[in-house]
Amino acid sequence: MRTRKVLTIILFLSVTLSLASFRGGQYFPSIHPAAAPAVNFPIDLDASSTGQTDTTVTASASQGSTFRVGAVISGSNPAIGTPLLFSPYIKFVNSSDIDTWANGKAVINDTNNNGIYDDGIQARIAGTINPPAPNVKLMVDPKVKFIDANGDGAWQFPEIVVYDTGGTGLFAANDKLIAPSVYGWQFAINYDPTVLIPQANPDPSSAYPDGAGNTVLLGSGTSLCPVYGGTNFGGCNWNAAAAANQGSSFVSTLVPGKILVGFTFLPPHNATFINTKALLANVAFEIIRKPASPITLTVSDIIFIDVDSQQTISTVVAGASASETITNDPPHANIIATKISAYVYSFSGTGSTDSDGTIADPAGYYWDFGDGTQDLATTGATILTHDYNSTCDTGCPNGAAFGGLFTVTLRVVDDGGATGSARDSNGSPIVNAQPSHTSLEIVVSKGPTVILSSSPSTPSPGDTVNFDGSSTTDDVAIASYSWDFGDNSPLVTGATATHAYSNPGTFTANLTVTDSLGQAKSMTKLIIVDAQPALTVTGPSTALTSQIVTLSLASSTSFPGGSISTIKIDWGDGKTDNLSGGSTSATHTYTTAGTYTVTVTSTNNNGKSTVKTLSMTVSAPASGLDLTLIAEIAIPIAAVVAAALVLMRRRKKPTAQPK
Repeated sequence: MRTRKVLTIILFLSVTLSLASFRGGQYFPSIHPAAAPAVNFPIDLDASSTGQTDTTVTASASQGSTFRVGAVISGSNPAIGTPLLFSPYIKFVNSSDIDTWANGKAVINDTNNNGIYDDGIQARIAGTINPPAPNVKLMVDPKVKFIDANGDGAWQFPEIVVYDTGGTGLFAANDKLIAPSVYGWQFAINYDPTVLIPQANPDPSSAYPDGAGNTVLLGSGTSLCPVYGGTNFGGCNWNAAAAANQGSSFVSTLVPGKILVGFTFLPPHNATFINTKALLANVAFEIIRKPASPITLTVSDIIFIDVDSQQTISTVVAGASASETITNDPPHANIIATKISAYVYSFSGTGSTDSDGTIADPAGYYWDFGDGTQDLATTGATILTHDYNSTCDTGCPNGAAFGGLFTVTLRVVDDGGATGSARDSNGSPIVNAQPSHTSLEIVVSKGPTVILSSSPSTPSPGDTVNFDGSSTTDDVAIASYSWDFGDNSPLVTGATATHAYSNPGTFTANLTVTDSLGQAKSMTKLIIVDAQPALTVTGPSTALTSQIVTLSLASSTSFPGGSISTIKIDWGDGKTDNLSGGSTSATHTYTTAGTYTVTVTSTNNNGKSTVKTLSMTVSAPASGLDLTLIAEIAIPIAAVVAAALVLMRRRKKPTAQPK
């Protein structure tokens, strides 16, 4: 069984279309049309379409604000009395052994005249979307006839096929239309993209406050347009079919200056005959600027297909264009945001302008703060404060993440009613060239609170220093950590890091934390890297009680600009001395014999210490005399003896003899 091309049409008519499927400005398959009959059905553009049932074509209009352009097809029945011709090849599917055609039965062009349906060989002229079963019986009904538009005596698509109810051979008002019927259509409106943009204004019935209406509205015609195998009217109510899920529409603006609109019926809906004036759809256009002269909109890319989707209905052609005189230059919106605190902003729209009119304040200012709350023509051009922490306290009304990025929009309206939708019906910001709305993305977040710790507090060269930034907090996700250890070593990433410094000195370690919103904050910490001070201690290893013991001291530090702060000596007998860092010696007298451990601690200005010890054996004098007492007695005696000797020498000095 051949592949059904109608399935391809349904896929092409999806609302979202890929550019890869766009060929030559058309979404329908490339099909060569058959010979065109004499009667054409034009699609005219209505310069001022007022609704979904408006079929009055206005050639030109003056527009000061958003307007709609309609595409109106002028279909009609054949003229009464038009000759009808019988063809033995036009047959109907006779699945019930009834010899006459009935409305809704499939009609086939039995090109090989074998009386059975050969799927993939014979084209269906009319019927439902589902093809007949292969090899089903085909019958001739002599009242099934066609209008031989090109006079060659043979039916060719898209020549009109009817049921000659009265058998007169002339078309009558009560004759049934069989083909060609329309199952899907497409057209494009071409416009100046520097002047217009396809976009509807805000619609009060939108699901989102101040959200845009539908840019394209399908026609809702209810008169005539019989449905094959169904009612005698309402087939041109494309909007109703779509609402009932029996039709699907698509809109594409992939090509600048062209909006492509299409529609297809979906099963179980059958094709329709367009035998009256009918609105296919109308398109809303917002104004970008006021040009110096009128602009022209044209229709193109017209494709109408039948139920079999094998051939295009070439009788539908482009008709009249529309002329639009733009009388109003739209206002230009402008936003300035000022961050007051992490979660509070002020907004100003006072920079908004209108070159040929005014913007009423507050009635002309429509704010949306991106959190699901709005200020619509209430406060006006200046919003002094908007507290996102308050509006999103229990969750933002629109479900937005908090903290986060919020898109603020402003829409302004001038005294001529010109404006541009800022958000669609779902609340998403609209981005286009229309100047009466604008948007601004702001960061609502406190950003990272960086916490950096390290250990040990004063490492020595070569020691492993452990850095930790994992206690950093934020109201959004943290994206990255970057460590700079301040010694020209490569940057390191991660919430924690380790590093060893090669040389002593003071280094500034920096941690930069960046969150998912791109906010980056840093914290620094001074890392003092210092070696232990050098310390030399020399002195006796033995001593006597009451004897003065002297230690020689020498201490220094390698830290640039550093110094020795203190030298502490623990003599081991319960006595300690705290000396200045520059001391070079220390003395002590032991009073009790014994072995003592002398501990010398040198500490520099960075708190780094070096400890040296020596053992001191202290003994009592061998005589058992107290040397101190002997010294105390001997010294005075020696002084007395010395004085006596001096006196004696003076007395023995000879007397001088007289000359």
